[in-house]
Amino acid sequence: MFKNLEIKPLKALETGQCFPDQPTLVVFTVGQLLTSEKEEEEEGKKHECIKWLDEQPVKLVVFLCYGSIGCFDEKVMKRIALGLERSGQKFLWALRTPPRENALIPSDVYLGEVLPEGFLESTREKGLV
Repeated sequence: MFKNLEIKPLKALETGQCFPDQPTLVVFTVGQLLTSEKEEEEEGKKHECIKWLDEQPVKLVVFLCYGSIGCFDEKVMKRIALGLERSGQKFLWALRTPPRENALIPSDVYLGEVLPEGFLESTREKGLV
């Protein structure tokens, strides 16, 4: 079903239009990973990002997600953050922070260390990380 939502971009990837003179990429489309409204009502709760999205104007939120292995160094994350902040657009950023050395599990606790100083505060009204 997801493939039907993104027909043109997927076709461009599959036919090599995005990366000419390089091997064609293998693309796996993944469907809905969120629970349905009925399931949420039965559980009586919605995830924080869904609640936030429900409060935003329709079709006016930029969504950034680089997948389960998409992780950038601090320099790149700070540049992305600066672009988001300067754009003035509403955004939802699914961000994976780089794993800390000697950490037992990855942690999102230290976002303030990898994002520009004051970013979370200055974008509080416009975005959610």
